[in-house]
Amino acid sequence: MVHERLDKIMKQIHTDGMVNAGKLAKQFQVSVETIRRDLETLENQGALKRVYGGAISNVSKGVERQYTSRELLRTAEKQAIALRAADLIKDGDTIVMDLGTTTLEVAKCLASKQYLTCLTNSLPVGMQMVKNDSCRVFMLGGQLRKGDYSTSGFMADGGLENFRVDKAIIGASGISIKNGVTDYHVEEAKVRRKMIEISEQVILVADSSKFGTSTFVQICELDSIDQIITDWRIDPKIVQDLQASQTQVIVAMPVDEQRLAAPYDLADE
Repeated sequence: MVHERLDKIMKQIHTDGMVNAGKLAKQFQVSVETIRRDLETLENQGALKRVYGGAISNVSKGVERQYTSRELLRTAEKQAIALRAADLIKDGDTIVMDLGTTTLEVAKCLASKQYLTCLTNSLPVGMQMVKNDSCRVFMLGGQLRKGDYSTSGFMADGGLENFRVDKAIIGASGISIKNGVTDYHVEEAKVRRKMIEISEQVILVADSSKFGTSTFVQICELDSIDQIITDWRIDPKIVQDLQASQTQVIVAMPVDEQRLAAPYDLADE
């Protein structure tokens, strides 16, 4: 219940840029003190800034939340997305994997796949993938960014030039019909573009909070993406708008529901 409340508070912050503690207390039918503790928790994670009477967003189009705070947000949604994405990866595939908390969850779900070849600019993803004895892992060089532990720059771009892969699994900071897929970091956006360029199939994994927003630099238009996988909390209107623009959207249900369901028929997607 607490995690669900925190997630809803963050979605409101993301949409409106601010929240009022009194209104939140009425909305969730809890005390104002409970909401203040929630806001304190989120502030400690770097997700917002508390002000008199509530909180405001501390994230602009040019500033990304810290990796450690992103890891703590929407974990159930990311795990559901990752499990669904893993269905699209077959034994023997060659893949390139982006940095990010959602792509790391995908890497965890690939543990049972056999004979994958993985390129990545993410140390956490590489360390997860190498646990699979049958998987070959190639790390891209470049400047290592603190926090995300990812590489970028001309060494990463140039390293990708030598490869062609079956599938790319990439993340995003913002997704909109108007501006396509966007990110906060110029150099990492360039790496993502190259990942898209060398891949036969591009799979974008992003939780529902990323939709309807744009950040600093464009990665690509939506027509460069083959599948978008998001979670069950996404606004149905956004899904309709994306599908109307010929973008394929796969909505992942909670992990428990996926495991109880019959095997997916991917040909019907």
